[in-house]
Formats: sequence, structure tokens, C-alpha cells
Amino acid sequence: MRGLIERAGNWVFANGLSGDFEEVKRALERAGSSLSLVARLDQYYADFDHVSPYQAARKAAFAPQEVAPSTSVVLSRGQKVEVHVMAATTASGYRAERMSGGLNRPETSGYSPCLRMGDMVFMAGQLARDASGKIAARGVAEETDYILRNRVVPALEAAGSAADLVLKAQAYVTGDIADFRRAWSGFFGADLPPTALVPVPHPAFLSREATVEINIIAAHAWARSRIRRTGKTRRFDGLVFTDSAERREHVDAALAGARKVRILDFGGVVDVWGYAG
Repeated sequence: MRGLIERAGNWVFANGLSGDFEEVKRALERAGSSLSLVARLDQYYADFDHVSPYQAARKAAFAPQEVAPSTSVVLSRGQKVEVHVMAATTASGYRAERMSGGLNRPETSGYSPCLRMGDMVFMAGQLARDASGKIAARGVAEETDYILRNRVVPALEAAGSAADLVLKAQAYVTGDIADFRRAWSGFFGADLPPTALVPVPHPAFLSREATVEINIIAAHAWARSRIRRTGKTRRFDGLVFTDSAERREHVDAALAGARKVRILDFGGVVDVWGYAG
């Protein structure tokens, strides 16, 4: 998976890179993009000791801009840091519009909590933080509900989107998955968005109290008519989003022939994104 680059219409996916931002920069430039057009970053750390030096290097690489919306999870993988990037192509004409959406973030991290690129809204991984940055709920179900109602919904609305426009969610959970599913379905009802649900050992997040982290990609309200729904799959401008699964062939079937542009294998859970433009 290391160094896999896929171009999908107006988007570039750089998968499984190291934490070397010169490598990230070169990979994006070869694919017709740049650091200034990154819409989201996912980082998976081998241990907590690698977080601070990586974040300092990341902040310097993106300066003077804020870092793109970011999700950080400690997974004890082989390499020190594994980075996955989604960026717009230069040819797309898209520009990053960064916004807080009322969300806070640790100042040392330097990332933008929310960003609009083209007709999509990208929200960084959210914990159940209150306005002061403290964890405001305890327990998987309570944290999930708090994140959705107090972090996700207000930020999406501020960015011109809404909960029913979510194209893809990733949820990392260190506790009872059944509790997460109960809170998740209680909020979304029958119209569940495509979701990658990844069980991870505790502690996995940069706040060691937290048990749930959720990130979101959604369409802007003015692009609502371009969303195509088929079961738990969402198609938007050629991109195909579906649920994660225990086996890759189950995800391949859900993609219905779309070319795979992003593959995240967490060992027991596989999350694949497609393109059928």
C-alpha cells in the first residue's frame, strides 16, 4: 500500500506514504496536485512518541496555511507514521476554503477543523470535546451522540452542508461497537451514510480519555441533486463511497465495478473508496 497514487477525476489519492512531507509533496506534484490543494489527511502512528515530531514537521510543511482537516489514530503499525492524502488536482480549479465551523482543535496541531473544496466539505476527526477542549461525555454511545449533535451538525451547517448530505464517515472506536451502532443509527435513522467502522485498542486518540473519533465528508447543499444513493453506497461526481467490511471482496461487490482509488486495511476491517467517473 505504501506510495500508491491514484488520480480520480478532479481528485488525487496518495495512499500509504511515510511521514516525510518532501515525499508527500513530490507524490502530489507527480499526480498534478500540491500541498495547497490537500483536502484531508489521515495519519496512523506506531506509538504516541511519534505524534509530536510528526505534527511539527507537518505544520512547517503546510505553512503559512493551516494543515488540511486531519484524523490521527495510534494503531501500532509497522512504520512510524503512515499517511493517506486526498487532494484536488490543479486542473480542477478548486481552492481550499478553510473554516472553523465553531470547532476547536489543539493549537499545537495546526490543522483546519473544517474545509470546503469544490462542492465537498471535509471535517477533521472529532472527539467529544466541549468549547474548552475537554472531553464532555463518557462512554462510547454518549461520546458518539455528543460528537454528532455538538460537533458534526453545527460545523456542517456552518459550511453549507447538513447531516443528510454526508457522503462518507469514518469512526474509530475503542469500546463496545454495539454501543456505537446504537447511537449512530439512533441519530441517522434508516438513512445511514456509508461508514468505515474501525475497532481500535485503547488508548488510540490524542486525548487518551476519548473512546470515539469521527471524521466526515459531505456534499454542499447546492450539490444535493448530484448525490446518487444505492443502499449504503453514495456516488458523487464519480467518487464511490461505501461501508467498510471484514473482507475486501464484500467491498468490491458494493463498489459495483468502480476502480479502487483508496484502500485502508486495518486487519479485520477493510475500507475501500472507488471512482467510476
